[in-house]
Amino acid sequence: MRKFWIFNFCLILFFSCKKEDQNIDNKGLTIPFDTLSNSSSAVFIVNEGNFQWGNGSVSLYDVKAAAVEEDIFKKVNNRPLGDVVQSMDIYKGKGYLVVNNSQKIEVVDPLTFQSIGSINGLTSPRYFKGITSVKAYATDIW
Repeated sequence: MRKFWIFNFCLILFFSCKKEDQNIDNKGLTIPFDTLSNSSSAVFIVNEGNFQWGNGSVSLYDVKAAAVEEDIFKKVNNRPLGDVVQSMDIYKGKGYLVVNNSQKIEVVDPLTFQSIGSINGLTSPRYFKGITSVKAYATDIW
């Protein structure tokens, strides 16, 4: 059994590293935004960041190209997303990024990641769920 785990660990190390091509596309991103229009080939990754460091971010993983674009919000909007990105939901053509220690929900266009606005006045939001075009629920620690 031990040989099995050692063999698998060596395989992971061997195949996990590869050199990536860096073809710069729109807004300095290496993954083109047309990847986002095909939801079966793109995955958003929410990175909380360190508490009180303001370094939360969202990465984009292109499944077909096996490539990751880090911190797409900051690259597109020229500002950091905020402190502790808790979760993300896409509802009716808009992305909702819940940033709990910054006390907001940032609203973006999921195809371009351009900021549309933000929902403020929350204490420490955790999750967002759209219900209708005018109604949504957001959980809050307090």
